[in-house]
Amino acid sequence: MLPIRRLLLRDLLVLMAGVSVLILGLAWWSQQQALIRQSTARTQTALRHLDESLRQQLEASQSLGGVVRGWWLNGALDPANPGEAARMLSCPCWRPSAASRA
Repeated sequence: MLPIRRLLLRDLLVLMAGVSVLILGLAWWSQQQALIRQSTARTQTALRHLDESLRQQLEASQSLGGVVRGWWLNGALDPANPGEAARMLSCPCWRPSAASRA
């Protein structure tokens, strides 16, 4: 028969092992949840930034398309003369400066 002290120490060891496993499991789970939240937040931020950048670029393209449409409707842009059309479109006078793009 085992002495009471040894029985109590064995029970304490089993209890401490169980509590340690529980604490490690909770720590692992909470770390996984934190990583998921952080990756979700970073992904949303990156998507918002990408969306804003694409919107700005598309607005510039739409603006240019509106200008070209206006030139075409007013007769200033002749599709039969591609050289003149290319010269008009490559003119730096309508392009925004580098300071206004920033």
